[in-house]
Amino acid sequence: MSEEIEMEMILHTRPSAIVAALYTLRDLDVDVAVLHGPAGCSFKHSRLLEEDGMHVLTSAMNESNFVFGGQDAHVKVLRKAEEMFHPELMGVVGTCSSMIIGRGRPASGSRGERGRM
Repeated sequence: MSEEIEMEMILHTRPSAIVAALYTLRDLDVDVAVLHGPAGCSFKHSRLLEEDGMHVLTSAMNESNFVFGGQDAHVKVLRKAEEMFHPELMGVVGTCSSMIIGRGRPASGSRGERGRM
């Protein structure tokens, strides 16, 4: 007599869309990920990803950026990432705050190519 054992498939989802994007960038072998948002956003996962070898920076948006725009903060962190790490591949992840208010991300990416932002 053989018994059939039912196996349940358990799927573990990512904790949030932001964290999922960070892990996707890691899986794509990105050298530096830039979170465009507040300094503490996804802090725990950022540190874990750094242990995997990917640098994670943030534009550290503050109240002023939410009102007047975060484009300058975004460009500043992109330049700093280039200067510090000379990445072959860099990814940008919008956070809740930057994407909801629509501040900074699309325009910053179009300001120039590598080294010319």
